Amino acid sequence: MLSEGELLRTEVEAAPENQWNKQVSDNADKFGLFFKLMPDKYYVFKGETCHGGKASKERLTVLACANSDGSEKLRLLVIGKAKNPRCLKNIRSFPVTYDAQSRAWMTGLRFIDWLKALDNLELG
Repeated sequence: MLSEGELLRTEVEAAPENQWNKQVSDNADKFGLFFKLMPDKYYVFKGETCHGGKASKERLTVLACANSDGSEKLRLLVIGKAKNPRCLKNIRSFPVTYDAQSRAWMTGLRFIDWLKALDNLELG
C-alpha cells in the first residue's frame, strides 16, 4: 500500500514531462515547532561547566504549503494552545494565520476548514 506522498510521486513519475504543470501542483506539510526547546548539545570552553534542565514540550504546529516550482507560497497556518496569545495582543498585521487548539494539534476538521478557506480564496 502506498502512502499519499508515494502515490503522488508515482503519478508524477508516470506523467509525461510536457503534461505535468508544476504551477498547479501544491504540496502541504505540517511540523511541530518546539519553540522553547534548547539544543541538546552545547559548546563550552575548557574548564567551564554546562548545566542542563528539563526539556520544554511547549509547541506550535505549523502547516506550510507551496506549489511545486515555489512560485506560489501560501501563508503559514500556525496552531497554538492560546486563543488570544499575549505576544500578539497589539499586533495589527501578522504574516501568518493563527488558530488555537487545546493541544496545538492539526486535527482533521481543522485541515478541512483550511482547505475550504483555500478553495474560497482561489474561487473568490
